[in-house]
Amino acid sequence: MLKIEETLNKLLRILKIHLSEHGYPPTVRELMQEMNVKSTSTIFYYLTKLEERGKIRKGTNKNRAIEIIPDYSQSLNEQFCTIHKITIKKPLSLDYYNQSFKVSANLFNGDLFAISVDSDSMTGIGIIKGDLAIIKKQTYADNGDIILCVINNEPIFRRFFRQDGNIMLKAYNNKYAPQYFFDVKILGRVVGIIRFL
Repeated sequence: MLKIEETLNKLLRILKIHLSEHGYPPTVRELMQEMNVKSTSTIFYYLTKLEERGKIRKGTNKNRAIEIIPDYSQSLNEQFCTIHKITIKKPLSLDYYNQSFKVSANLFNGDLFAISVDSDSMTGIGIIKGDLAIIKKQTYADNGDIILCVINNEPIFRRFFRQDGNIMLKAYNNKYAPQYFFDVKILGRVVGIIRFL
């Protein structure tokens, strides 16, 4: 289970990205799906914790009434992290990249890389062809994580679940059936999506 601080940071990133892309915050139901939780009270608990930390301001009676509070103390001395964009080739190598870019460490941090989405398998949760997926390098996953893994020498995005000792990889497009494996090679966990207009 994710530590509370990592969970809150993940929720804050989701809020910032959604506000940046749409101009308004996600609904509680949308946050439940993104955070893979089943209870509205859990989301409200996390939002309250963010508000107590001075990160957001919640409205009193509107579903989308969430405001990000700027952290001016950090913006004066903003830190950036470098992300390498991996080229899709066979075999896929995380050591081979053709582009690098910097993003604010307030959005992403850790050992990261980026890779273009070239499949429509995750359109049901808003990951579409042409998106740039930001991946945190790791070889494990928790239930509900969206991961980049390798199946038949092809990198694919799926949501990860453990079931009865096996691994189920779930796509979010009816064209793709769930896949079951004893083990899979995990390259990392999706922590964000960048979309260029």
